[in-house]
Amino acid sequence: EADVEQTCAKALAASLYLENGQLQVRVLDFSPDVEPAALAEKVALELASEEPFAAVGYDAQLTRRVPALRASDPTGYPGRGIAWSADDVVLVTGGAKGITAECALAVAEETGVRMALVGSSPAPEKTDEEGKSSEIVKTLDRFAEEGLTARYYQCNVADRQAVEGLVARVEQELGPITGVVHGAAINRPGLLADTSTEDALSEVAPKVLGVMNLCHALSAKPPKLFVGLASIIGVSGMWRNGWYGFSNEAMDRILGQFQAAHPQTQAVALAYSVWDEVGMGVRMGSTDYLASKGIGAIPAHEGVRRFVELFVGDAGQRQVVITARVAGLEGTLRFADMPAMPWAHRFLEQITYICPGVEMIARAHLSLQQDSYLVDHNWKGSLLFPTVFGLEAMAQAAAYVTGKRQFGNLQIDDVRLDRPIVVDPVAGTDIEIRAEVLDRASGDAPLRVKVGIAA
Repeated sequence: EADVEQTCAKALAASLYLENGQLQVRVLDFSPDVEPAALAEKVALELASEEPFAAVGYDAQLTRRVPALRASDPTGYPGRGIAWSADDVVLVTGGAKGITAECALAVAEETGVRMALVGSSPAPEKTDEEGKSSEIVKTLDRFAEEGLTARYYQCNVADRQAVEGLVARVEQELGPITGVVHGAAINRPGLLADTSTEDALSEVAPKVLGVMNLCHALSAKPPKLFVGLASIIGVSGMWRNGWYGFSNEAMDRILGQFQAAHPQTQAVALAYSVWDEVGMGVRMGSTDYLASKGIGAIPAHEGVRRFVELFVGDAGQRQVVITARVAGLEGTLRFADMPAMPWAHRFLEQITYICPGVEMIARAHLSLQQDSYLVDHNWKGSLLFPTVFGLEAMAQAAAYVTGKRQFGNLQIDDVRLDRPIVVDPVAGTDIEIRAEVLDRASGDAPLRVKVGIAA
């Protein structure tokens, strides 16, 4: 593993690019073994390229690598080979509120482990002066209602001595710590140009210093599993979120170093896009703004389900991105296995969004010049887009999103015709086709794609 300082600049640089689209931005990561002359040559080539943004790495053999996302099928995840029981103790930072609390409760329900929930707030009274329960108390009550063990501990995880004291206290009161979920974080949206050094350091401290301090305190007794609750911003960057992205990317690198030094520990960083209903994005009112940029929100129950899935199952990668639609980040977020156009692609004129193997959105313009069959579907003066051609458009979208040039066989079912698509005989009509690959119940189940067309 390379030094943290060497390899956690992408999210920060990507955020800078997204905030200043006129800039050309490069993130170049070289193996320390590359000779200076060869390094200089590659730097010159990268700077001469016309790409607005590029993040690349070169290994010792000067092989050029570009980070890219590849769709993962949860039905193929093997178990982690970790046995969990009520004898296990999982320490969860940021674990008494919001997203992390929801995930911790679900894991406890699935495995029976005991939870040490850590936060920066003082331990609350059962009720306040108005007789209302705090969010922390409500979280602890939910554990108790399920017959599960959870205790709350106050700790500033950015303070090394405080973390060492926390670990000692948890071990004394609950037992050896066998799992960690690091969810503590601060996100203060703002342009990089407007953020002072002091503000940047205080924003990254809980995530970065927190994971460093946990790794130090647990180095002599490494846990079975170390999970970093991260953000997709640490992969893609995002306008007004540069330092938050940096902290999440740095955490992933630090987890990798800890795993390399302690092979008995499995480590994974789960990088989520914004959640709906609960969490930081909802509290800050970001979900509507992000939706206007083409970035969807993950339903809370789905985010929790994915967390448990990856807590007990192994995706085969140290970093896993869990996301709703992320249109608008194409400049800094790349996908592997981009599909070729299917042989038949009349209705895929403009691809406005594609996440290979997951979802796509395409647009096409219908006109008498391009679609002469319309004259045969004139109903009382209205030219109607025929159902059979609508099904063909859907099939083309399904082929593209699944990476098929053509289908050997195809079954179409549950067809709904809610309203006709009327084509203007002079100006024509634009249609939009959306295709979403549905989750499979098992690895050998057929692929199913939900497709819709609207004018």
